[in-house]
Amino acid sequence: MGRRPDNPDVQAAKGFPGRRKSKVEKRMEELAKVAHLLAAAPTSDGDAPALLTTPEFAPTLAIWKRLAPELVRTNRLPSESRDFFAALCVYTAAYWSYAQDIALNGEFQRVKRTNGSWEEKCRPSVSLRDAAFDNMLKLAPKFGMTPLDMYALYKDQASAAHSNPGLFPARDGASPPPAAAEPDETLAVPGGLLGAAARLRSEPPAGRA
Repeated sequence: MGRRPDNPDVQAAKGFPGRRKSKVEKRMEELAKVAHLLAAAPTSDGDAPALLTTPEFAPTLAIWKRLAPELVRTNRLPSESRDFFAALCVYTAAYWSYAQDIALNGEFQRVKRTNGSWEEKCRPSVSLRDAAFDNMLKLAPKFGMTPLDMYALYKDQASAAHSNPGLFPARDGASPPPAAAEPDETLAVPGGLLGAAARLRSEPPAGRA
């Protein structure tokens, strides 16, 4: 006489050690893990989302750690913008990954046609690299990641700080935007970043008589 089976509730509590999990069950477990990591709150300013600390996101995390401290110091990375900046880091890591693949294997590959002949085609990494770069260009200005965008963002910060005192929190070592100048006067701040750019301007050479 065989062993009497447990009732469904007891069996569910024990699990099913002899049965392999289906693809759907595995995917649901993965999604639950991702949801748990995404819900984790940062412990301090500049911390990357917990999901980026998993091994598969190691290159993305390295980019975050390199860029985030300066963004936090200059009030360009509020907590509600972490996911958008994380996306920028993902695209940047992808760009360099595809660029490395192209450097190692070239831009073209030989593909066999149905008639047996061969032709040269661009490798998939080329279009993937370009798509990642396009996405970088869309997000980079939001954080002032190019010199032009950075100067424009600092000017907007100065205007916002002037109109809304206390808008930007004080941070150790931070360089808050000047709050005592009108937006147009910001360009003339001698010690500011924009003031440094303004000092580069010079009068055009006088024409010959």
